[in-house]
Amino acid sequence: MADAVSFLVSAASLLAIRRSEPRAAPPAEHGLAALLVGWRQVTRSPLLRPNTLYTASGNLVGSAFGTVLIVFEVRELGLSGLTIGLVTAVGSVGFLVGAMASRRLGQRLGIGPVICMGGILTGLGIGVMAAAPRALPIPVLVAGQLLLGGIALSNLQTMSLRQAITPDAVLGRVNATVRFLGFGTIPVGAAVELELPRLDGVAQAPISGTSGPWPTCSVQMSRSPARTCSPILQPSCGWSTALMTPSTRWSKRS
Repeated sequence: MADAVSFLVSAASLLAIRRSEPRAAPPAEHGLAALLVGWRQVTRSPLLRPNTLYTASGNLVGSAFGTVLIVFEVRELGLSGLTIGLVTAVGSVGFLVGAMASRRLGQRLGIGPVICMGGILTGLGIGVMAAAPRALPIPVLVAGQLLLGGIALSNLQTMSLRQAITPDAVLGRVNATVRFLGFGTIPVGAAVELELPRLDGVAQAPISGTSGPWPTCSVQMSRSPARTCSPILQPSCGWSTALMTPSTRWSKRS
């Protein structure tokens, strides 16, 4: 019920927006040519490229972990459905805290550092939950769920960054490319994780799913220009020299 009410509040909030935005000009390209505009914009950008890789690798691991998590909690930790629901509900407070803190931290620390921080917290959360002991699993699972609030912390920054540095004329195609690459790893992660219990056993499957990609995606962002991005994007972030020129070029063609 609360979830349904939250969607109604969201719809009412969107309807209450009175600011009008200029309508973007229709693109000159169509079909494959239009898709390639978004692809080039993402793959050539020193900010969007690592941002998209971060999303893709994070979703790969998150999907893999989520696929086997409940099986792990029931079979290995011996938890009931009610207990799992309560742990998830309490731990989900971390998402609310992450969403509320993201803007202020972004203003104080900068866009890039907050994205990296969110990735590190999320990786730690998955690792903590995967290592939950059978003797006392509930506090460990709740702690891990709270750390998963790093997802909200970083997601708000990555989406804001993408919206800020992409011209309106190509924003839809850039978003489509990011969604395809970033979310296309979700079924892959789920399929791979389904095989791990046969290889390692259910107890080892969540741990196997956390090794590698999350540290990797944090390194991807920390080594990109986004690491030094302030709340107001500067040329040191790759804003003007690497993004504005090609973005303007594609915008004029659109």
